[in-house]
Amino acid sequence: IKKGAQWDGTFELLQWMVNQFLTFAVVSWTAAIGACGKGEQWEGSLGLLQAMVNQMLTPDLLSWNAAGSTGRNGEQWEGALELLAEMVNQMLTPDEVS
Repeated sequence: IKKGAQWDGTFELLQWMVNQFLTFAVVSWTAAIGACGKGEQWEGSLGLLQAMVNQMLTPDLLSWNAAGSTGRNGEQWEGALELLAEMVNQMLTPDEVS
């Protein structure tokens, strides 16, 4: 975009780029949380979920489900229930996986 030509599309392009990056970032973090679940690493999945928030990323339903599944797989059912309650506090609607 050169010197004022089509400047009005610049903001939309920049916003689109940011949204694409954030979507990619959330998917990547969720995949890492899921990997912890497969390895039954409860503390690791919780740490990654918290790290997402610390990085100013908003965990989505899949992120919360991945962390909660780790708890169920590792027999941390009380912790999984706490995650479910926190998910509801974050205004997310649990699904069948939750």
